[in-house]
Amino acid sequence: MSAISRLATIAQNRDRHLPPLSADTAIEMQVHWLLTGPAQRADGAVAGWVDAVGRADYVYPEITGYYLQWLGWRAAEGDSRFMLGARAAAAQSWLRAWLTAEGRRLTRVYADGARDDWRNHAIFCFDVAMALRGIATAARRGILDADAVVVEGLCAVLGELVAPDGLLDACRLHAPSPEFPLRWSTQRGAFLAKAAAGIVDAAHHLPDIPAALRVAAARTFDASIDALCATPHDETHPLLYAIEGYLALPAHPCFVANLPSIAARYEELLARTAAMGRVPESSAQSGQPRLDIVAQTLRAGALLAQHGVRLARTQLAAELATTLTAATSSDGALPFSQRAGVPQYNTWATMFATQALCWARATPGALIEVADDPCIV
Repeated sequence: MSAISRLATIAQNRDRHLPPLSADTAIEMQVHWLLTGPAQRADGAVAGWVDAVGRADYVYPEITGYYLQWLGWRAAEGDSRFMLGARAAAAQSWLRAWLTAEGRRLTRVYADGARDDWRNHAIFCFDVAMALRGIATAARRGILDADAVVVEGLCAVLGELVAPDGLLDACRLHAPSPEFPLRWSTQRGAFLAKAAAGIVDAAHHLPDIPAALRVAAARTFDASIDALCATPHDETHPLLYAIEGYLALPAHPCFVANLPSIAARYEELLARTAAMGRVPESSAQSGQPRLDIVAQTLRAGALLAQHGVRLARTQLAAELATTLTAATSSDGALPFSQRAGVPQYNTWATMFATQALCWARATPGALIEVADDPCIV
């Protein structure tokens, strides 16, 4: 029986309410959906959300960058390099089209072309950094030849985000707008550690990253880790972005010195999770039962444990893994929330879950190499 036929049989069995999936089967189904399903359009762009029939309202560079990172990670997991390479080349091709299109660059590119979205009034450091990081990872994992035009274009956009103080700003408005919201994604904060780490890592593997951008990324990383230790985000999603940024650079000179503080921030999250009965959206409210933050929590814990952190609530890892496995649809995708009334599948939650479940079931020996070069999506 072919892999596709076997996965179709699994889906049919699930619909008959037979025993739940194993983690291994859930991973296989998630990978299959991400590589052959509707997450990536024919032009190479990757959507954040798709509905039950595979329609996406919009695509955007951040998730296209995540997808490139995920493809690079899957190369090390032994997936078909031909398929991975074709997907990566298509993603890079769309990023080139996005960079060279006339008019202002849109954060969210809607299929109908007519939707007004506050995010399209600015360009975001995080999104562009994820695209650059994804190209660098796919290139160094041998599934992509980095396009110099794309690398130069992404670096130029990021260069425009370097502020007079030498740090990267979270975003830059295309034009003044009094209605532009103040929220964690539009202001500097600890979450920028992931963006800065992505640029720093890309500079190790791509030859043409400008020196000024490398310096700004390094300074932003240090400032973001300081913020994580001193004033961590109340919201769980950016808090975990910050922890992921820290974990992405284990060779950083201050990695060991900062480990106790980072571990304390993570333990605080686990305590809130235990108290509220699930991973909460913020320090004060449980909010939606989001599956992306479940996956982020699980994989961060796996890496922290590998770096010697003794976690007090180790039983939570199994519960988080079970949550992700049980939430996997018959197609192999995960919804954004466990309580979604209308099926709407989330690409980044599915990518995060694939990686989290792989790392949760890995042996400590296998995780040594992962922790040294984590390739966090």
